[in-house]
Amino acid sequence: MLKLEQVSMSYGKQLVLDNINMELEPGIYGFLGANGVGKTTLFHIISMNISGYDGTVKYPKVEQKQDVLIGFLPQNFCGYPDMTVQEFLFYLGSVKSKYKKKEIKNDIKEKLELFHLSELKNKKLKHLSGGQLRRVGLAQAFQLNPKIVLLDEPTTGLDPTERIKFKNYMNGVGHNQIVLISTHIVSDLEYISKEIYILKDGGFVMSGKEEDLIEKCSGFVWEVEFNNELDLNQFAENHTISMIYDKGNKIQARVIHPTRPVEYAKEVAPTLNDVYLVNFKREGGDYEK
Repeated sequence: MLKLEQVSMSYGKQLVLDNINMELEPGIYGFLGANGVGKTTLFHIISMNISGYDGTVKYPKVEQKQDVLIGFLPQNFCGYPDMTVQEFLFYLGSVKSKYKKKEIKNDIKEKLELFHLSELKNKKLKHLSGGQLRRVGLAQAFQLNPKIVLLDEPTTGLDPTERIKFKNYMNGVGHNQIVLISTHIVSDLEYISKEIYILKDGGFVMSGKEEDLIEKCSGFVWEVEFNNELDLNQFAENHTISMIYDKGNKIQARVIHPTRPVEYAKEVAPTLNDVYLVNFKREGGDYEK
């Protein structure tokens, strides 16, 4: 179990994290929040990359001396540009574990296949595309099956097909590992997260299972029909729009509002994307009923 007790962090006078408490067992956990709300700071604390915070972080026990405790994909991953993919993974495997060379090589072969990197194994990191480099970052994060895996904005640079493959892989892990995914892309977390934490103003403003978060936002999402874009644009000046789509000759918009925004608005079931917007509607605070 990974346990955080009253964890707070400040940079000068700016409070970034305020009294964070959570207990995580094996599974996939999503951390949603706008850029700059403290997700990366939280991950750097858990990964032991920064100190100077208040509170306590308790880690699961490492049963064997060669076991890896933490795998981490930082938001800005570049590796060692002059190393080939295979050289880079072998170097990291040797540094962060006491596994034998044969065991490290077997794991590298597995991860190269898993993240579709086998054909790139002899290519230097500096010659990879952004998506290819991100896959190397994912491979090294899961290398040697660490007990805790931290993925900070893992799908940055991945094309739609690679995003789907990432989610499919995520569905196959998390049974024996604690996997934390930090993102501002809601679709990265849909259907795969055991629990989702929404971070804002240094703390969790909402947390729980996806279906529970959606239920909490029932009554906040409405469908409104417009005759033309001019009417829609005027309406959008004072309302939060979740989605716009055409329906026949009309324009339909999903609107986030604590009460019926106009008389002819129809209440619709929320999605996880709507939950995000309820908490990050615009400057000025959360919605209240």
